[in-house]
Amino acid sequence: MIINAIGSVRWIRIVISMGSVLNLALFFLRRQGMRLSSEFQRRHHGSAKEAMRGSRKLYAWGAAIVIFVVLMIVTPAIPQSQEYHDFADQRELFLGIPNTLNVISNIPFLFIGIAGFILCFHRNYFKLRLEGETWGWSIFFLGVAAVAFGSSYYHLKPNDATLVWDRLPMAVAFTSIMAIFIIERVDEKTGTTSIAPLVIAGIFSILYWRFFDDLRPYALVQFLPCIIIPLMAILIPPMYTHSSYWLWAAAFYLLAKVEEAEDKQIYNFTHQTLSGHTLKHLFAAMVPVFLALMLAKREIEPDRTSLLHKWRVQWITIRNKQFKAESIECEYSSVTTTDSKFCNIDKLYFLIVDRKCGNELKRFVGGKCKVYGAKVSV
Repeated sequence: MIINAIGSVRWIRIVISMGSVLNLALFFLRRQGMRLSSEFQRRHHGSAKEAMRGSRKLYAWGAAIVIFVVLMIVTPAIPQSQEYHDFADQRELFLGIPNTLNVISNIPFLFIGIAGFILCFHRNYFKLRLEGETWGWSIFFLGVAAVAFGSSYYHLKPNDATLVWDRLPMAVAFTSIMAIFIIERVDEKTGTTSIAPLVIAGIFSILYWRFFDDLRPYALVQFLPCIIIPLMAILIPPMYTHSSYWLWAAAFYLLAKVEEAEDKQIYNFTHQTLSGHTLKHLFAAMVPVFLALMLAKREIEPDRTSLLHKWRVQWITIRNKQFKAESIECEYSSVTTTDSKFCNIDKLYFLIVDRKCGNELKRFVGGKCKVYGAKVSV
């Protein structure tokens, strides 16, 4: 009873502390928003739109920080399991390299990362229009190239100390890609200014795990982009064409995580030829490949419509083509000319009621009959 009472008091204190933190944060955000709004109004002669935009950015950053603090308070720590280092394929196949396939399967990251970094600057091959894009993609491809060294070093001798060098470049790649997506889909200035804070946050998540044995910040850095980027790619109108490559990249990374989780099962299924972790490296290396192809092919999107809207239009077009249209001769008495006009009548929507001269052409829309004023003779 005493222990339960102490535990209840502790949780009450936590809830009260959370409430205090939220109240203080909201008070601070209101004051900062008012100050920022008045400053914008003074500088831009009462420009309400820019003042509102600045306050929204401040609210967004403040809300993100508050949510992160609350999550860190209410959720338990996630320690690094030592079973993670026990990989299925530990063979030494050649050149005395331990865990040979898990080591050499990182080589694609090196070539893809270096090629992508060079193409960011070589004659502007990727046609990067904005300074923030150049910085973001350069950091991303450097992070990809660094994964080859960090992951290979880790797999030579898997333990927590070497795992730091495996995860550090991945955290840089994850956070830089988030900044790039903000630049393309939300706001150029916001995305550009967020590159450094996001990359620092990714590095912090690795250091926090190493010193406090808590994977929660790193889990956010790794998995939050896997959720946010596909949703934003589908719902938010893009700046460039070929947005579907974002979804291909996200799909291959999720497949890589599944293969990582099924390491031993895949190793047994392939009769101890390839492990899930080796395949994970190869599938994860396809992510920068898809993104590099997207950069090489894309152009400015003339009609900025979301993928969801495009899918809806395509679905309606395909559905309508399933119904065969018939061609009939129509003569409209409501027009001055007596020339006959040919029109395609879709059987799904149109109906000639009696097929006799003088009857009206009617259209069914959603089960309701809409009458057109013109007379029709067939």
